Amino acid sequence: MAYIRASGETVDDSFGPWETLVRDIRTLQLTVYDVADRLRALRPAE
Repeated sequence: MAYIRASGETVDDSFGPWETLVRDIRTLQLTVYDVADRLRALRPAE
């Protein structure tokens, strides 16, 4: 989260989406491209 904010981006920091993302990464259900898509989806709407 700190890295994302340091890069000038903002993201939804509610627990639910991050918990799901981390769980899916740990169970190897996501490719690196899937992770990038999920992180982009956490950006607030402009």
